[in-house]
Amino acid sequence: MSEYRYVSPGTKNNIELSYIGKARVKMVAASKLKVPALYLQKNNTLHQVVADRKKMVATLVVQGPVLKNYTNVYKSATSDSSCCNFNVIRMTELDLFFKLTKLIQYLQNNR
Repeated sequence: MSEYRYVSPGTKNNIELSYIGKARVKMVAASKLKVPALYLQKNNTLHQVVADRKKMVATLVVQGPVLKNYTNVYKSATSDSSCCNFNVIRMTELDLFFKLTKLIQYLQNNR
């Protein structure tokens, strides 16, 4: 497992990860979610999403209040290297609601 740090982008729209080094983590629980899935987690919870690569997968992270300007993330050695770039899209709560509603409708109509 490799450990990376990303710093809050401030006004920038791109987050880049900086390599910190090798890390060891231990699994303490596992669960399988039905699709579509929605879950919440505390900021001190480390999690990994394993998705079916033959199907479309999207992850939306809604960040709460900023507690510090960085966080550490972990990447397994077998992960795709493209995991290390993120796009930041800022929008109001109302814009987010409308965009998610449209996305859900699209997904329901195109199963």
